Amino acid sequence: MILRDLVPKRSLMSSCYVIMTIAMHGPWVIGPLFGRTKQPRAGDKMHWARALILLCTLMEAGWMAFDGSRALVVGDFISPTSGPHAGQLGPWRHLVQRVGLDPHGTPIKVIFAVYGWAWILVGVEFARGASWSWSAMLGAALGALWFLPLGTLFSVVQVALLLLFRQRLA
Repeated sequence: MILRDLVPKRSLMSSCYVIMTIAMHGPWVIGPLFGRTKQPRAGDKMHWARALILLCTLMEAGWMAFDGSRALVVGDFISPTSGPHAGQLGPWRHLVQRVGLDPHGTPIKVIFAVYGWAWILVGVEFARGASWSWSAMLGAALGALWFLPLGTLFSVVQVALLLLFRQRLA
């Protein structure tokens, strides 16, 4: 049975499943889905930095894809329902307002959804070892530094690992 037969199309869970399968078994398990990739050698295992980068990508990009897609369908992003921050978006809303956009507006919802889904796809290619994916992952992580507070933390971890282990990951 091929992996593409096991995974439902176009769902966040299927993207998560693919990324975690790659992290556990290596990028060659999805070769038939997307074309050529580096051929595995006997005993090849994914470098721990690549796995950690993929986990951060899954958390950050997965949330952006989920929350943005949900906001487009339901009408608003997920926010606290009680406490001092009830109904408020994260600190990133201040940055969005400074550039003149409404943090609750449709353009921001679309940006969240598209950015998140695109980043997940880049993550899949990074897991597979695509030659262009290191640069794309670095760009995606740098582009999400504004997503305060947890998104910034995940992005900083990704940028640091991508730069520290460039020779091994590129």
